Amino acid sequence: MNHRQLLRVLIIALAALALGSVTAAQDGPATVGPLSPVSPPWWNVMQNSSYESGSTNPDSWSTYSALPGALFTWDPTVAVDGAKSVRIVQTSANDACWLQAVAVDPNTEYVLSGWIKTQGVAHTDQSVDAGANLSVPGTGARTPALVGTHDWRYVSVVFNSGPMPTPLVICARLGYPDGATTGTAWFDNVQLAPVKRLYLTSSQDGKVGGVSFTRSDVLVHNPALNTWALYFDGSDVGITRNVDCIEVLWTGAIIMSLQSAQNVPGVGLVKPQDLIFFEPTSTGADTAGTFYWTLIGSNVGLDTAAENIDACAGASYYVISTAGQNDIYFDGRDEDLFAYGNGGNYWSLRLDGSTVPNLEREDVWGHSWGLINTSDIYLSTRDTYSPGNGARFTNKQIFVVHEPWPELFWDGPAHGFRFVIDGFSIER
Repeated sequence: MNHRQLLRVLIIALAALALGSVTAAQDGPATVGPLSPVSPPWWNVMQNSSYESGSTNPDSWSTYSALPGALFTWDPTVAVDGAKSVRIVQTSANDACWLQAVAVDPNTEYVLSGWIKTQGVAHTDQSVDAGANLSVPGTGARTPALVGTHDWRYVSVVFNSGPMPTPLVICARLGYPDGATTGTAWFDNVQLAPVKRLYLTSSQDGKVGGVSFTRSDVLVHNPALNTWALYFDGSDVGITRNVDCIEVLWTGAIIMSLQSAQNVPGVGLVKPQDLIFFEPTSTGADTAGTFYWTLIGSNVGLDTAAENIDACAGASYYVISTAGQNDIYFDGRDEDLFAYGNGGNYWSLRLDGSTVPNLEREDVWGHSWGLINTSDIYLSTRDTYSPGNGARFTNKQIFVVHEPWPELFWDGPAHGFRFVIDGFSIER
């Protein structure tokens, strides 16, 4: 977006703020509490979320005040993330905010989150619950308003971006249309991230978030709301073996492999070197649908026990990892990823695991890629993985490959999941 387009968006947004043209209803729950943000920083589509960069003012942020008198400060003395935050002081009734225009995808769920600290915040007009909040003018999305004096509190709200691919304006706000406010509020680590669901399989049977599952099932986790559901009930469609790799497509279909051989309805004997495709007509506790072949391992050089597929991703082409050493691409190993069908019917190297610190010591058990940055590679391992910088990733966690060190992406136990991850797929 160029400067002229940004200016136009900001003018429109400021008009909405001033006139109170907030018409749409809030889409999802708004929360407040001592929680950590649920969105990893690389999902965040905002710039300078923690207000750390800038010269005289924080980069990428502007200010708005409905009436004169609001004092905006870039505060280097108070922060919940990094060393700085932003502050609004209002000694008389007003509605003011720090704002940023952000490009978003249409018809997409987003979670807006951040931290707010307040001192003596009070309403002067009770027509709406104003106070200190995060809001998205024009959508009706707003976090719960904080009043009084509080130390840092985490707030969030889930909403839909709507049908137009127009940038949204994100406001760190003291006040609201038709609700004037006084007092002081600080804001930090304001993030906007698309709600991406995580699909999981485990090598163990268990229960999480009130949902019971077996090793032949696929779970789905909504990290924005921390809710769990059963997505694929293997027993409903004749799957009795451990499902040890998955790719859930945007259509809802699943590409999967099985840890051991079994006869699958509609396709026959499926071996651990194969990939099959499940087209659902219903999901959840009443799973139904049809299985199809998608990759017969013996036809593409996968025919030994060490060449069992234990991680997979992709649709137009397939990216896999094997249980042990393989011959499909030179001296392939269990920490490597290999692509088949990317431009032709042959294998190519997707990730040389030896280039990731200490990954050559591990067996990759789960793989997905491509959220905001399609070059990102997300992995889980059979055992605890230590890259060498003091970090440790257990087999109940997912990490993302970044330079110079891998970083934690999803922490199973923090979300109630205390089981070994056997396969996963991140919604794209």
